[in-house]
Amino acid sequence: MYGQTIRKIRKDKGLTQKDVCQGVVTLSYYSRIERNISTPTIDIFMEIIKNLNVRLEEFMYIHNDYQKALKDQTWFEITELYHAGNMKSLEDYKTAILTGKLPHEEEITIQLINLFIYRLGGNVVAENIAHIVQNLMNLENWTSREVTMFITIMDEIPIETLLIIVNRLLKKRNLYSASDGYNSPYSKILINTILLCVNNKYLNEGLSYLKQFRAMLEIRDLYGKTMALFLEGLLCYAKGAPLAGTKKVNEAFQIFHLLEMDNFSRKYQQYFEYIKTIYYCL
Repeated sequence: MYGQTIRKIRKDKGLTQKDVCQGVVTLSYYSRIERNISTPTIDIFMEIIKNLNVRLEEFMYIHNDYQKALKDQTWFEITELYHAGNMKSLEDYKTAILTGKLPHEEEITIQLINLFIYRLGGNVVAENIAHIVQNLMNLENWTSREVTMFITIMDEIPIETLLIIVNRLLKKRNLYSASDGYNSPYSKILINTILLCVNNKYLNEGLSYLKQFRAMLEIRDLYGKTMALFLEGLLCYAKGAPLAGTKKVNEAFQIFHLLEMDNFSRKYQQYFEYIKTIYYCL
């Protein structure tokens, strides 16, 4: 919970509880927030960190013990090279692994690099995707790397196959129990699946996955609840209620703005415009 982080920042800045809660909540309620007895609403939370004079990104950085959640530095670097369009460095990484300079890397790392190289070359081979999918389906248990690989290729897997894999994963929820919440791999898989269900007009399935996504969110999960609102609006629009759906989507965008997630908001605004071309309701 965020109470301990709020207290730490307040004390580090030499502020009193009264300084931080003034104009937001009562002193007694604020004290309960710091002790993790009460959970603030999104609006109250944003006003509190405003009074602490920190941005949301800074707050979360402190909350995560001044570390970014990068469990696998190699895969992070590979992904960064892909997003930078640096095919040569990806080839160098691949060579280093094959020649034993990175001896602890596994075959799945090579598969990821190959996938990125194919994409950068504008030549994603369906057989390559099918090979990766088959390898994933043959595994009884997945590590974080298999989960990351699956998330990377989800949009290139046929929807029927995708849902089979996702349903298998949902039965093994314990794989992700150590990292629940909006930023967990489990959450990302559900969000991507819902979006792909909308893309492919599997709306009832999308509603089912949204229900499961909401069930795994905690009260204090600000990002997750906002994303759930966006997804609900998206599905509402697609199922023939454009006015109600658009209202929910716009409410989600407003909250994203309050959370200083404007880039994130723009990304999904573009996606919503794309969905409107598929489900022309107005």
